[in-house]
Amino acid sequence: MMDFKEALNFLYSFKNWEKIPDYEIELKGFKEFLKKIGSPETKVKNPILVGGTKGKGSTVSFLTAIFNKMGRTGVYTSPHFISVLERIRVADPSASIKEEGGNRIPEKDFIKILEELKPFITEERTTFEILTTIAFIYFARQSTEFSVFEIGLGGRLDATNVVNPVVSVLVPISLDHTEVLGDTLADIAREKCGIIKENGKVISAPQDEEVMLVIKEICRERNATLKVIGEDFFCEHPECSIDGAKFTVNDREYSIPLLGRHQIINAMTAILTAQTCGVPDEIIQAGLKEATIRGRLEIMWRQPYVVFDGAHNVASAWVLRRSIIELFGFKKLILVFGLLKDKDKEAIIQTLAPITDYAIITPVKVERSANPEELLEIFKKEKIPAEIASDSHSALKLALKKAKEKDLILATGSLYLIGELLGNTKWTIIN
Repeated sequence: MMDFKEALNFLYSFKNWEKIPDYEIELKGFKEFLKKIGSPETKVKNPILVGGTKGKGSTVSFLTAIFNKMGRTGVYTSPHFISVLERIRVADPSASIKEEGGNRIPEKDFIKILEELKPFITEERTTFEILTTIAFIYFARQSTEFSVFEIGLGGRLDATNVVNPVVSVLVPISLDHTEVLGDTLADIAREKCGIIKENGKVISAPQDEEVMLVIKEICRERNATLKVIGEDFFCEHPECSIDGAKFTVNDREYSIPLLGRHQIINAMTAILTAQTCGVPDEIIQAGLKEATIRGRLEIMWRQPYVVFDGAHNVASAWVLRRSIIELFGFKKLILVFGLLKDKDKEAIIQTLAPITDYAIITPVKVERSANPEELLEIFKKEKIPAEIASDSHSALKLALKKAKEKDLILATGSLYLIGELLGNTKWTIIN
């Protein structure tokens, strides 16, 4: 049997979109592969697909916390912060789910399933397809009552889209991965709406008008039932603070520990999804209070504030900027910044520039990392003092040296960057 290092080497020997995004993807071959190994995707009970652009991870965390009150819940997310095992987790009502929504798949189970699959895996398969298959098999063997799948890319051609979901969930859709998904919001929306099934149930967060037109058109074409936050489901009395948020829906008060006004939308999307699945409101209330997710407005330290956030596109950068202004009082903001080269570098930096007093730029440890020199030039154009650090750990150490007690250090630009920082430092949340 392989050891864990050998298993990882085998896994990453296949095409990996997360590192090299310029290859053709399709589902026909993946479906044929699944059929050869017994169609494990059909054995996953009550699968839920969560697609869109911003808020997928948080919405998955809310759903996990809710469903965990009902029974064992499978959770499949991407990317991971430190270990690939984080992507495949099972939340158990009898155990704490504080560790990012459940217990990750043990190494021995990961290796065992990969060993079983190895004779069937050909060079056409991708790293993400293999991981998704392991999740299908593991959730079936763990007898999960619900399984929540975060779409990796797009929707129509994503490996997770081979399941038949009880509900398809769409968080806010914005421009991202344009080199693969299309140059317009309508094009991207059509790809994301690939998770809408014939006669299916669909829950959508509020969307730009152009996006909503596409969603409603595809729902009509496929005879799918659509419910929309803000059209069919309304929030009253929202309150946000550094401790979380409170809001009321149909005279019932909900509270969430995640920070930022945008998390109310994510929570409402999860509430409506859970209601559609028949979960009682009191269970939903209790579950939401226990939601947790790493790297989303996560306070790592106070005096000075150190905040980690995985915002990696223009839309999420706008949300981050608004949240920082609304929630935190600080004298100066020091930005620790790393980005992937396929992102809208100039627009993201321009969005964060008004709140940034000094930037420390770092490469991200993936092949898709943006060139720090290019980022430096953009900061100079925005008249933001900036410098380059050799790596993320050095960048954070430099920021801590520069920061005074009333300043704020914000690390952002990529979930991969946040993963590096969480892996290289022994941070804990300070309440």
